[in-house]
Amino acid sequence: MKTFVEKEWAAMLQEHVRKVCWAFRPRLEAMVAANGHHFENRMVDRFLHI
Repeated sequence: MKTFVEKEWAAMLQEHVRKVCWAFRPRLEAMVAANGHHFENRMVDRFLHI
């Protein structure tokens, strides 16, 4: 399993990793705003300005 994960990780394009990280950022910001407590998706929507 580890070998497979390492192979796939090495094959990932850096641009893909960057996009995934940026897509996850609003969720982290919502968690910080909630002081680490449970938060609803609407908090994420607020950070995304949806």
